[in-house]
Amino acid sequence: MPTSVPMNRYMIRRSLFPWKFEETIDETARFAAEHGIQEVIWKIDCEEFSHGLPTLDQVRTYLPWLEKSRSRLAESGTTMSINPWATQGMRDAGWDLRRVFPGFEWMVDITGVTAKSQACPMSPAWREWLLSAFSLYAGAKPAVLWIEDDFRVHRHRPVLYACYCDRHIAAFSQKVGRTFTRETLAAEILKPGPPSPVRAQWFDHVGGAMAEVLELLAAKVYSANRDCRLGLMCSHPSMHATEQRDWDRCIRAITGHHDHAVIRPAMGNYQESTPRGLYDSRQMVSMTLACIRAPIHACSEVENWPFTRFSKSVNFARAQVLLSAPLRCASMSLNFYDHTGTQLAEEPQYGRMLMDVRPRVEALVAEYRPEGRECGIGMLHAEDGADSKQLENGQGFASLGLGGEPWADILQALGTGVTWTGSDAIAVSGQKLRAYGDRLDALFAKGVLLDLSALETVLSMGREDLVGVRIASTFIRKDRATPMESLEDPAFGGAKHRLVTVDHVGLTARVGELVPLAGARAASHLVDPDLKPVLPGLVLFENRLGGRVAVYPYDLGNGMETWFLNWHRARQLEAVVAWLTRDRVPLRTSGGAYALPMRTDYADRVMITVMNLSLDAWPGVEFSCDLDRAGGQVQRLGDDGSWTPVPDADVQRIGRTLRVAAKMGIAPLDLATFRIRFGTG
Repeated sequence: MPTSVPMNRYMIRRSLFPWKFEETIDETARFAAEHGIQEVIWKIDCEEFSHGLPTLDQVRTYLPWLEKSRSRLAESGTTMSINPWATQGMRDAGWDLRRVFPGFEWMVDITGVTAKSQACPMSPAWREWLLSAFSLYAGAKPAVLWIEDDFRVHRHRPVLYACYCDRHIAAFSQKVGRTFTRETLAAEILKPGPPSPVRAQWFDHVGGAMAEVLELLAAKVYSANRDCRLGLMCSHPSMHATEQRDWDRCIRAITGHHDHAVIRPAMGNYQESTPRGLYDSRQMVSMTLACIRAPIHACSEVENWPFTRFSKSVNFARAQVLLSAPLRCASMSLNFYDHTGTQLAEEPQYGRMLMDVRPRVEALVAEYRPEGRECGIGMLHAEDGADSKQLENGQGFASLGLGGEPWADILQALGTGVTWTGSDAIAVSGQKLRAYGDRLDALFAKGVLLDLSALETVLSMGREDLVGVRIASTFIRKDRATPMESLEDPAFGGAKHRLVTVDHVGLTARVGELVPLAGARAASHLVDPDLKPVLPGLVLFENRLGGRVAVYPYDLGNGMETWFLNWHRARQLEAVVAWLTRDRVPLRTSGGAYALPMRTDYADRVMITVMNLSLDAWPGVEFSCDLDRAGGQVQRLGDDGSWTPVPDADVQRIGRTLRVAAKMGIAPLDLATFRIRFGTG
């Protein structure tokens, strides 16, 4: 539940280099003033010049320069914030801090591996150091004092899943009244089949310890500087689910006496690979905001590592800046420049880009207020989902992660909007439904789209009645000749000889032999090379609760499979979504391949943004959406930040459905935004 408080738009994250404090401050202040940067976030003891965890004496060397920077930046109206690079420690990178901090206890992996430079969050000596260090930083009067995303218990290489130190285990044993060793605890957590109740108890213990640190830290910082705010960077919510982050307690702690918290949801894509990486950005930001039920101000994280345009193009960075606003991140924290001291003038292109897109960014932020509600086909994210996941023999801790939702990427790529808030239709894969055991009837009384892995989950929960289909067997595509799917039902994109491929590199897709039950029907079939039907493909069913269920026979749990995407599939899924929602589709778009469509509703307007994540320009864009309100003036945002009415000839209203056909195209990695206004004003 974000809040609509004014904060700085562009925030540059810049390392403060000890070998050239004054030069760095002056250079950064000039850059900020010239490029509309309203806030400088100083990164302390960072990356290449990090000592792992700085001593308090090392922290003190920064303080006079931080105070000087605050005054220097204030000359041009620029705010100063501080981002210590490490709280627990990022990773072991040649550091051995056991002699530097002899009182610290160090993180221990579930396998017994012990870190040399990453502290256990229950270590009393480490907690004392952390509170002292942040109290010193708070004394420099930053606007925001950031807690980096190393504040977590996963991915502290070589420690991957923590913390299984003696202190953690002893405290847990005392809490539950049962003595554990690391080995016996690991056996309970990784028990195959139905999970041991110990797993949920342990995750609650670990998450509680982390929340306790934030409570202690907030009390210390706010006693030193009541004007400062603590900011929290977040990792992927699916990983936080394996450490049971108590979002309510954590957000309450960092908020303190303020009226809202400040967070930085991750956008990933530290390096540019493909425009489709922005689907991950959408998932991470939307999932994070869905976990938070208190007023916040969200700052997106636009990263570039290991820096320069060889790592990330200016155009990709521009896309992330633009995308931030429709994701309701009203500020953008920008990490474009390296930690080795290269001058900012080496790459002026990033600064010019920020100036160029500023009018559109301001217009987007003005409309995408935090109270908006994203609408689309629903995606599930259980904050305690790792508690209920079932493991197979030999699976390790990594298998407890639920990951993102492949259906989100698939549906968006083919033009359908999605959401991580409530919806009348959901799409789900994997074991996510196990966390909703007591809510299955409510979910399946609406519309549900399943892949093979989600179907297996429902059947293993004994709820065949909800889905109308059984599984006779599963196989790997290379083991049976099912190279194509024949789309037959004309109501679901079918026609004679309308075929889509099931083939791909390695033929490793897992396929289910589905057996439709009474009342279920197959809208397509898997066929052999002679086009003879072999197995049911898409199966549709209306259950006794009145819900509609669509099942695909493929395990899509490994991400967005390119072989699954094509124009016939797009039309089939368009019909499936319309059927599941009873023709009340929140958002459907078309215009080219790889759409990133977003709908956000407000009391007086509906916002539609469509981003082009292909490398081909779209000649135009069309969208349709279900509206329960009459009227509505449709406008499109221009590059200059102004709104222009869409011609009446391009707008059509049929019942509850609004259709818009905009003739202006969308360039690669760019977006088109529409505002549907209701009422006057």
